[in-house]
Amino acid sequence: MSIIATSTKHGWIIWFYFVGIVKCANVDLVDQQRQIIFNYFELTNIETINLITCWNIREKYAMLQESSEKGLRVSFSFESMKPWPEFRRGGVLDLGCPFTEYYLTRISAEKMFGIHTEWLLIDVTDNTDDNHVEGQIYESNGVLRASNSYSLPGSCVRLVQIMTNSKMAFYFNMYRVTMREPMQFQLDWSGSIDDLPSLLTPCSNYNRSNFGGATLNAAVVVEFPHLFEGFDSMLHMDVDIWPKSHYPITILFAEQLNFRINFTVVPSFGWLVNGTDFDGMIGMLQREEAEIGATGSFMRGDRMNAAQYTTDTFEPRSAVLFKQPPLSSAYNIFLLPFSRLVWIACAILSLLVSLILAIEFVLTKYKSVRAYEQQNVELADLITMVLSAACQQGTELIPISMPARITVFLFSLAAFFLYTSYSANIVALLQSTAPVLKSLEDITNSHLGIKIQDLRYNKKFFKETADTNIINLFQRKVEPFGDEVYCLPEEGMRHMRSGKFAFLVEANVGYKIISNTFEEMEKCGLGEMKMFFNPKLSIPLVKRSGHREHITRMITKQRETGLLERIRLYWLPHKPLCESKSSVFISVGIADFLPALHVFLYGAAITVGVFIFESAFCYGKKIYVLKKSQLKNVRKVIPSYKNVH
Repeated sequence: MSIIATSTKHGWIIWFYFVGIVKCANVDLVDQQRQIIFNYFELTNIETINLITCWNIREKYAMLQESSEKGLRVSFSFESMKPWPEFRRGGVLDLGCPFTEYYLTRISAEKMFGIHTEWLLIDVTDNTDDNHVEGQIYESNGVLRASNSYSLPGSCVRLVQIMTNSKMAFYFNMYRVTMREPMQFQLDWSGSIDDLPSLLTPCSNYNRSNFGGATLNAAVVVEFPHLFEGFDSMLHMDVDIWPKSHYPITILFAEQLNFRINFTVVPSFGWLVNGTDFDGMIGMLQREEAEIGATGSFMRGDRMNAAQYTTDTFEPRSAVLFKQPPLSSAYNIFLLPFSRLVWIACAILSLLVSLILAIEFVLTKYKSVRAYEQQNVELADLITMVLSAACQQGTELIPISMPARITVFLFSLAAFFLYTSYSANIVALLQSTAPVLKSLEDITNSHLGIKIQDLRYNKKFFKETADTNIINLFQRKVEPFGDEVYCLPEEGMRHMRSGKFAFLVEANVGYKIISNTFEEMEKCGLGEMKMFFNPKLSIPLVKRSGHREHITRMITKQRETGLLERIRLYWLPHKPLCESKSSVFISVGIADFLPALHVFLYGAAITVGVFIFESAFCYGKKIYVLKKSQLKNVRKVIPSYKNVH
């Protein structure tokens, strides 16, 4: 019995001794991890850290206490981490914990290994192999789990392997080109745990610009496949212009980063179909069936939830092109030379001169003095004389009195200068090509019809717009005709060239057709008006893509070296210039002269009316006088008849 008790006592002593050793070793290991964490984030200048470890409460408390003394903000909650933080932060994941695989799965699903978070993965092992001497990592269970994570070239993830036997630490930066390629581990630093690094290469200095010939999937938009002859084809350059102009950009940054592209053709850029899902190119990126959108698309707010954009490439401009109608079609050019105040001043001057001449005429008539050399002069003749002087037509009336002569002379002199200015302005207006249609409201109220380039976003923008002028134009000139208003660029430009339609088209497409088909004189009469505000185009990628920083950098380099400008000049022509504007003589047509013809016709109609009225009045007066004389004769006859009887 004593022997059994003694052995049991020794067993408990051995067990407590073993537990003490393990606890001491564990405490030492946690202290080492804590020192590595503080050292790493001090080198990276990060003050906010999220830790995912399997430490106990006492160890977490010690970490919080020491981090507070060092001015660091530490959290042990994974749920508080955002996939796309507003500022740089740090993340720590202990690969030796039993729940590591769960968190790695969530981190990969939400793509949290991004450029905005400096991650430190800690792997503790007792391996004694010499792999690290050759710069290779020991493939422990933690390393194998981390090798399946979403850590692309745009990530900032370091894995530190702690060798408990040798008390050595090895720092590796880890990334993979695509999820189909193996994870790469590059040794950054190695040394004793007691002598941690004083300098580490920043993530921004990593050279990950060589994707090693890997293949990335890309979606490219071709909206008119029956007219598509290839990305380099010069046929139908106005069709699918954006896929053609972005194709060389995509090929170029693929060569810069040394990767191949597997293209998939889709029929549309991508629009919402059920409130959450997109079709077309954006839909493929949303479902991660493609990694790159090889055609620049509009940077719209709804697409930001499904994809992420790099940098802007081109700025599309949708413009309403039309032939400016002549000035006479909108205004009476015979009234344009003078402003309203000048016309009022001319009318007042004419009335004042007529009044002065009438007063002078009446006063001289009462004095039995002739005011004019002509006889039988009436007041109506004075009005005719004033109008003749104003129109520089002259008059037969010759005033005799000095006041009348002075009045007529001064009025004729004023009328001469006014007439000279009026004639010069009329000539300038007849030759003028000043814009008549200056706003969308003018187009809506004009005789022009409307044609629209058959693009999906044009229909989309009409539905989304809040501009009252666009809404009025849509309701009056688009909606009643349905799909008839939508057409291809060549057809729309033919309608516009006839002068009966305005055409909403991508400006670069319209410019190309104008340069190739319009005569020089036709270019001078074209008008252009902006209807919609179009966002800039940009190459889209998968949401929170690990390739975004590298592709954005390559496109920016293309812009800085002039390659984007060269592509733009090749595919997107400038507005055609009117080079023969000053040498073109415009003949006066019936439309320009129509107001004068109207005056003549109205005057002739009034003259005929007055003539008929005067003739009827004279005839009626003659009949009245005849009847009155007959009645008078009858009255004379009746008394004489009575006297006879």
